[in-house]
Amino acid sequence: MAITDQAIDQVFSDLKRTCGGVRNDYFALLYLMQEFGVERDLAIEQVAFGGNDYGVDGFHFDALKRNFYLFQFKYSTSYGQVQAVVQTIGRLWYGAYLRSAYPRPISEPVATPNKELPRRK
Repeated sequence: MAITDQAIDQVFSDLKRTCGGVRNDYFALLYLMQEFGVERDLAIEQVAFGGNDYGVDGFHFDALKRNFYLFQFKYSTSYGQVQAVVQTIGRLWYGAYLRSAYPRPISEPVATPNKELPRRK
């Protein structure tokens, strides 16, 4: 089932005094409840309401699957804005992979996605 604007408006109205944040923060709450079956009180603890989230809007730990999920939500009607966010996240993950898989001295530059990676022996 889709998360509607009406559902976001309702939960925002119900919880804005206790949780704070802005309307868009409440999409994360509804997503966790719908996607993972998380009860509302627990989902509230897993969502960052307001602007001091360091880029993480929510999290969830699935003990059965042993997966830890971090979420960064963006709402936009513009494909270009969403595409830019996805590309940025891809570059961040790629850089983290390079740092963990190919340790190097700090003075050595980070490889770019367009550069061929050296193969480990």
